[in-house]
Amino acid sequence: MRKTIIVGNWKMNADKNFIVSFLKEFLLEGASFNAEIVVCPPYPYLSHIERELKDSNIKLLIFEVMPFFL
Repeated sequence: MRKTIIVGNWKMNADKNFIVSFLKEFLLEGASFNAEIVVCPPYPYLSHIERELKDSNIKLLIFEVMPFFL
């Protein structure tokens, strides 16, 4: 049986206030999903979001962006 994974990537389409507000609501609803939940917030907010997700089952993912191909 396959595991369902839901990933949300904000890129730079949000500010800190929106992300914090959204996460608080999402943390309340996230437990009801029968899937692994992963969020990808903008780089400037990673440490803050990591603290917000500390006691949740929601995973944090970061992207490494390189300006060139190897």
